[in-house]
Amino acid sequence: MTLTAQGPKITVLLNGEVVNEIDLTHWKDGKLNPDGSEMPKWLQGKPWAEMPRKGRIGFQGRHVGAGIEFRKVKLLRL
Repeated sequence: MTLTAQGPKITVLLNGEVVNEIDLTHWKDGKLNPDGSEMPKWLQGKPWAEMPRKGRIGFQGRHVGAGIEFRKVKLLRL
């Protein structure tokens, strides 16, 4: 999996194929998706368009008590 974050645009590649792309500038409301549907409660908060473009990198943690492991993590500055 390759994640590329350039400014507000994030692209996710899985086995060399684009599986997700997002432009955070489209999320101008903290409770609604750009299409007007409601975001899940756990994602609601500050609008993603207003989030800082620099900061710490976080890894997703546990899901319903299941463990998670990472290997061969590489960070490259673009």
